[in-house]
Amino acid sequence: MSRRGRKRGRPVSGWVVLDKPVGMGSTEAVSKTKWLFQAEKAGHAGTLDPLASGMLPIALGEATKTVPYVMDGAKVGRDCNIGEHCFIEKGAVLGDNVTVKNHVAVWAGVTIDEGAFIGPNACLTNDMRPRSRQPDWTLSPTRIGRGATIGANATSWKSIPAEKEDCMPFGPGGSLTSEFELLPV
Repeated sequence: MSRRGRKRGRPVSGWVVLDKPVGMGSTEAVSKTKWLFQAEKAGHAGTLDPLASGMLPIALGEATKTVPYVMDGAKVGRDCNIGEHCFIEKGAVLGDNVTVKNHVAVWAGVTIDEGAFIGPNACLTNDMRPRSRQPDWTLSPTRIGRGATIGANATSWKSIPAEKEDCMPFGPGGSLTSEFELLPV
């Protein structure tokens, strides 16, 4: 039987953030990661010189389709869990241990602090009244505080403080358009 038409490897999908050592090129790092996971396909977001060490995001399987969405200037911390079909724009920052569920949009100027949870279909934006091609537009920074919870289908263009014990998180389907304070439950 010919090898033509038969895929090699397993259908493994997801992201691996490799702490690349000095002396290893990005292509070599991707090849070794692909071999380690026995994945059908792999690719990387960004390039690190062989003389540099640092974090190299490697996409496996279906996750390779998301490379254009995360490689152009977004910063993603360690041990993040990013679901399928997410859009993370250039200039967005995700801290360590952040969970971003499926179909979430995180726009430029949004910073999500350590340990925050972003529910499915949430939209974290930087503009209350978006208009096409306005030369005088300025970005409105949005910060999601440490450990904050954003419910499913929520939309926010304002900062959300760090979650405090016994406080109600920003709930499902909500829209946040002004500053607020978390209240005890």
